[in-house]
Amino acid sequence: MSAGAGAVWISTLMTAEYCGCMRAIQVAQHGGPEVLVPAELPDPEPGPGDLLVRTDAIGVNFIDTYFRTGLYGTELPHVPGSEGTGTVVAVGSDVDDVTVGQRVAWCAAPGSYAELVRVPATVAVPVPDAVPVEQAAAVLLQGMTAHYLIESTILLSRATPYSCTRERVGSDCSSRSSPSPKASG
Repeated sequence: MSAGAGAVWISTLMTAEYCGCMRAIQVAQHGGPEVLVPAELPDPEPGPGDLLVRTDAIGVNFIDTYFRTGLYGTELPHVPGSEGTGTVVAVGSDVDDVTVGQRVAWCAAPGSYAELVRVPATVAVPVPDAVPVEQAAAVLLQGMTAHYLIESTILLSRATPYSCTRERVGSDCSSRSSPSPKASG
C-alpha cells in the first residue's frame, strides 16, 4: 500500500466515524464477486437482547456465495456474512451477562461483513484474551460442523471403529481396527 493509499484509508475512516456511518460490504444486485461493493451505512443500534460489536475479524464462508448469487433468497441490498469476532461497544436492554469492552465471537449474526454488527446476545460466545481473533472468528462454525458430522452423520461405535485420516479424506473412510475418535453406545 502506498503512502497515498494509506492517507485515503485514514481519511475514509475519519469520515465514516464523523458521519455516524460504518463501512461495510454490500450486495445491491445478485451476481459474482464484482457485486460485493464497499458502502458507508448508518451505524446499527442494539435492540433488546442485542450487542453492538466492532469487528476485529469476520468469517467468509461458501454459503455467502449462495446469498450473493441469489440461489438463497434474501432482500436486496444486504450485507453478507454471519460470523466473526470483535469487541462489544454497546449493550441493548435485557442483556445482563455481557459488558462493553468484552471480546465475543458469533456465527449467527447476519450482516457481519461490516465494521459494526448487531449480534444477538444469545449467540455471542466470550473470547479469552489468549485466543487470536482470526481463530475465534472461524472456530465456532467449523466446530459446529465437526460436531454435526461426528454426532449426526454417522454413528461411531466401539464395535465398528472408523478412522478417517488426513491422507484418506475423500476416500471411503471404511471400517478400520484403529481407535475411533468418539465411541458411542
